[in-house]
Amino acid sequence: MATILHIETATDVCSVAISTDGTVEGAKTGEEPRMHSTHLTLFIQKLMQEIDMKPATLSAVSVSQGPGSYTGLRIGTSVAKGLAFSLNIPLISVPTLLAFSAAAATRYPEVPLLCPMIDARRMEIYYAIFDQALNPLQKTAAEIIDQHSFEKLLVEKQVLFFGDGMMKCRDILEKHGSAKFWDDFSPQAGYQAGLAYQKFRRQEFENIADFEPFYLKDFVANNFSKKWQKVLRG
Repeated sequence: MATILHIETATDVCSVAISTDGTVEGAKTGEEPRMHSTHLTLFIQKLMQEIDMKPATLSAVSVSQGPGSYTGLRIGTSVAKGLAFSLNIPLISVPTLLAFSAAAATRYPEVPLLCPMIDARRMEIYYAIFDQALNPLQKTAAEIIDQHSFEKLLVEKQVLFFGDGMMKCRDILEKHGSAKFWDDFSPQAGYQAGLAYQKFRRQEFENIADFEPFYLKDFVANNFSKKWQKVLRG
């Protein structure tokens, strides 16, 4: 039996869940911005109390791999690595957009293509495209969406769009009758459960010391820093 703690902090949502053999036993979620640093460990403690579980009974910890919020991913990874190291249990990473799509495939089995979107700040989004079997048809990318985005794809098939990045481009996408939307989608740690359990059975674990989230882009502050260093150097 595999009991896994799941941590989701790739967006403003802070979510934790515990599953047994891929079935979610309980979850705790908060959707206030910038709450990861103050609530993540508290959520874990409260969830374990609610389902009467001790940390020593955990078989592994899974964490949302990214892409997403730099700060959120960093906090989630730090907590996951700390727990895995202190409890001497494996660390599992689950690609964020893949986990979201696993939930979408279950809820919307009639829509052939799935496009999870995460707000990448400014005018960009992180996105990928999967089929119903969760095969990646478009690898994860950061892109500015315009009126031509997904145009060819939407002519051929229905596509389900969801995630907080969707709102940046919904007015463009909804012009296509084949665009479908999951309006009340919320990132949940429990969406990792089935994928994390599969990885646990295959023993696909991360090196706790070396693992880093998939940020996809450099932290914005670093980009500004490099820019101004060049200006100051002339």
